[in-house]
Amino acid sequence: MKKHKLLLLSLIFLVIFSSTAYAESSTLFLNNIIDDAIENSITLKSLSNKVKSLEKSKSDAEEASKDAAQRLDTNEALKDLLKNYSSLSPAEKMQVTMLIRMHIIMTIDDKLQFTKIKELSVPNADYAILQNKNNMEIAKNSSILSISQQFNTILNMQDSIKLQNNNIKILEDRLNTAKIQYDNGLISNKDYKTLESSLKKSKLELLKMQNNMNSLVITLNQAINKPLLTKYDEFSDSGMTPYLDIKSLDEYINTALTYRSEIICNQKYYDIKKREYEITYEVYPSDLNDNTQQAKYDMEDAQNKLEQSKEDIKIEITTLYKDIEKNIQDINNYQKKYDAAKYDNEIAKKKYSFGLISRLDVENSNLNLLQAQIQLNQAKRTLYINELKLNFACGIGPAA
Repeated sequence: MKKHKLLLLSLIFLVIFSSTAYAESSTLFLNNIIDDAIENSITLKSLSNKVKSLEKSKSDAEEASKDAAQRLDTNEALKDLLKNYSSLSPAEKMQVTMLIRMHIIMTIDDKLQFTKIKELSVPNADYAILQNKNNMEIAKNSSILSISQQFNTILNMQDSIKLQNNNIKILEDRLNTAKIQYDNGLISNKDYKTLESSLKKSKLELLKMQNNMNSLVITLNQAINKPLLTKYDEFSDSGMTPYLDIKSLDEYINTALTYRSEIICNQKYYDIKKREYEITYEVYPSDLNDNTQQAKYDMEDAQNKLEQSKEDIKIEITTLYKDIEKNIQDINNYQKKYDAAKYDNEIAKKKYSFGLISRLDVENSNLNLLQAQIQLNQAKRTLYINELKLNFACGIGPAA
């Protein structure tokens, strides 16, 4: 009874869904929706606004640097005048006194802070802009990867539905044959009911798949800013073709260590902290000084982060590379399986033409061929997704 209720509810859902859905072009391709996914990325829009704000703020950093440089120059000029104060004329002494009142002589701590502002304000602003621009590119790539994975999940579900439809057709044919056998007393009621139950279960499973498919399509539509109930006749994996030809692991690692955002940004951050240590050491030329010790710690911490990011990336690229090697091996195995199924299917069709086997035997052979084709196609798409991950991981990002 519960199964019948579930079946009825599923049918009602499908009727409601189909009656309120929007029509769309018959076939949807991944390449046609990537730009929509990028344009609809909230993260990308937010980062774009942040970069614009940081670029405007850079002028403030430049002004702060100029002001600090002027303060330092004025301070050095006053110190020089004070050194020669006794040799100045009364009028010059009065001018010096007025200047001192206007510009208090800096303490050594003041000099350190103003030197940092002078030399590091602009590099820090540049670093923030660089980091967020890189994050924009990473967000763009993440959108491409995410929509590709969503699309692949839909393709896999479409395959499952197609396979299930074929399986149901065979079960229906078997049940029709069983009905004739049962009516003629050739099989028991139990055998007939078992087949009937298998068909009902398969149809219920198909409805679950279709409901899952509807949910996946709604999520996709949301990602590409389409009306949520937009429906498509078919999803095509055209364009999702893997290379099947990979370079050496070292080539991928070296490329990643050159272009990854973590390396570029951590290197920039280390350069800033190194210069900050040099500035501090010039003011306090002793590693025992608290300011110098802190600056040295910050520099070494930045260096450690840079080196750690290199090691993390090496491990990440190695793992991806091994995944791709396995994907290629899987494809080779599924290709052999498909070739064998295709050969068996051709033999089955010839046997059927000579009346040596039944139509049901041919349908089973067709189903085996379809299943082998689907497994091969899914393996190729898995490789395509992993190659996409590797390409991004060897560029600016994101990490896999």
